[in-house]
Amino acid sequence: MNEGYITIPMVILEGWVGQSERYLKWWTWLRREASWTAKTIWYNRQQIYLQPRQVPVTVNSLVKQWGVSKPTVIRFLQRLEAEKLIERQKDNHKTIITITALGWADSEVKSVVTSEVKVDSEVDRQTYP
Repeated sequence: MNEGYITIPMVILEGWVGQSERYLKWWTWLRREASWTAKTIWYNRQQIYLQPRQVPVTVNSLVKQWGVSKPTVIRFLQRLEAEKLIERQKDNHKTIITITALGWADSEVKSVVTSEVKVDSEVDRQTYP
């Protein structure tokens, strides 16, 4: 897994996704599993090219992952698509979900922020003898 973090825009937290614990969990799972860089992977015995913000899934894999019925998963994905929060490209073996960019927060995965404090002992001696 890549290091870094992804953001959840306030529009999601304040909307219907953010108002339901399970919807927010599923939405976060999709974002976490998405590729945040362009790359080629193998999925269901097919080599596929993923662009940033894309995740390959099957409805059956989501049913198993989320522990809910197939109609529930389908309705959730349809609602996300209707609200233009995702785009879906389907074939017989998979669905490629593209997370719609919601401003600067979705433009890239952000690097892990590390803060390191360096003490300059010479400065300390000059300021605090």
